[in-house]
Amino acid sequence: MFFGLLFFQSYGQSLPVSNDSVQVNIDEPVKKHIPGKATMYSAVLPGLGQIYNRKYYKVPIIYGGFVGFGLTINYYNKWYVAFKQAYYDLNDKNPFTKSYEKTYPNPYWDYSNAANYDQYSKIFIQKIDNCRKQRDLYIIATVGFYLLNVIDANVDAHFMDFDISEDLTFNFEPFAIDPITNSPILGGQLVFTF
Repeated sequence: MFFGLLFFQSYGQSLPVSNDSVQVNIDEPVKKHIPGKATMYSAVLPGLGQIYNRKYYKVPIIYGGFVGFGLTINYYNKWYVAFKQAYYDLNDKNPFTKSYEKTYPNPYWDYSNAANYDQYSKIFIQKIDNCRKQRDLYIIATVGFYLLNVIDANVDAHFMDFDISEDLTFNFEPFAIDPITNSPILGGQLVFTF
């Protein structure tokens, strides 16, 4: 019966509808926190967008992450350069260049035996490739961390003016005019306020 009343339409006298049915509240406060500004601040200097959003506790996390990534990139780059130099010194046939003995001192390797140089060269090439891959992976991760910093500043800025009040209501309101045809009908609507 209730659903029948919702779709029951009666034809009768139509009610006049004015063209100025939209009400504008001029006294509505202007949004003062601009998400684009926080995004640009964070893109120019990481952490500045978080300061603009008043999330000061995130700044040490951001700079700690950049320091950690930077130290890791430096570590792998140092070993990449060292193994590369050791590989060149091993294969240059110069007896005075022996950086490979300091770079990879292995007590089981006999660097004085030139017959083993091909085997040692393959191992150095594997180590060069591994260090290069790790270094490049951490460079990509650093760029991702930078982008995450910018996205975090943007999302936080959007939530600065977000209404988180306790007024979450669910109401049933009857209506008597069909909003599409503007003809009077008997019905109801569910209104969810959040």
